[in-house]
Amino acid sequence: MIAPEKTVFISYRRSISKYVAKMVFDFLRSRKFDVFYDITSIDSGDFENAILANIAARTHFVILLTPETLRRCVYEDGKPNHNDWLRREIEFAIEKERNIVPVMMDDFNFSDVAGYMTGTLANLSRYNACPIYYEYIDEGLVRLAERYLKMPAFPVKNIPLTTQQIKTSNKRINQALNIPVPMKEELIAEKQIGLGVKIEPISAPLKHVERPNWRREGSVYLPELTGTYPRNLNIKHYGIILFCLIAAYFHIILFPDIGFTLNGFGYLGLLGAYFLPIPFFQQRHKMVWWGLVGYTLLTIVLWAVMGNKQFVAGTTSAIGYYAKASEVFLLAWLWADKPK
Repeated sequence: MIAPEKTVFISYRRSISKYVAKMVFDFLRSRKFDVFYDITSIDSGDFENAILANIAARTHFVILLTPETLRRCVYEDGKPNHNDWLRREIEFAIEKERNIVPVMMDDFNFSDVAGYMTGTLANLSRYNACPIYYEYIDEGLVRLAERYLKMPAFPVKNIPLTTQQIKTSNKRINQALNIPVPMKEELIAEKQIGLGVKIEPISAPLKHVERPNWRREGSVYLPELTGTYPRNLNIKHYGIILFCLIAAYFHIILFPDIGFTLNGFGYLGLLGAYFLPIPFFQQRHKMVWWGLVGYTLLTIVLWAVMGNKQFVAGTTSAIGYYAKASEVFLLAWLWADKPK
């Protein structure tokens, strides 16, 4: 019996994200998730049984987003295209109150596609999104599994599949398992398709073309990363930011005592590593989490061993107590945001 928090439905635009979808599928399967994603075109008669039933049967709904993914969710006049299956999947998942996880691939930004997010789709940007870069896809998948695919705080009612639906689903899952692992060249080409870029065939010879801020990789041209790392913050993140800044402040104001001042700047550095769009740290988020927790605990222990315990309002001894209180709250918020 699969635990509810281990059930996932992957939604994606096949013409844009089939290789990434396969990598997400394989990785989550390796982490013992029960994952469904459809790899074949289906007629409208199968849509209810093969797709909607699996969305309702699974806790997590992962939607892969590139700048071009949502374009067909509306007609050219901007009206909702309710015949688009991807739109129907997203709207159904929202209606059934699944744990929706938008996966933002590279340059995707909700503000850039606001015109496609009409009606119910406008709610998509409200969910906690997971950014993943093609260049660091393995690390991004680890973050997806450890931080975003947990049992949600709100109740999710999964509707069991019927015997026939299980049989149909298993057939499609077995088809997905037989798909070869995508090659690097295929992922690179797919990235450009997701950006709406017309690409040269992989077998074509390289041509010198002036493209500002683009680089050549293999037989295709690839846009450089902009350095943006869109992130939707939640209450736990705001708590970490607030109390880390308070702890840093109480140490820095003790300047010119160099030890306390450096301690305060240490908090600021670790806070930056935790949240700023620096791929090296974001792909090692769990290590940064442990670093911030360990740094905070060490600071508290050193104060307990060496600090002035006499509380006198308006003196540095009082500031020590204020700093320790903020650090205790910081540890509480960090524990709430603990990665698996």
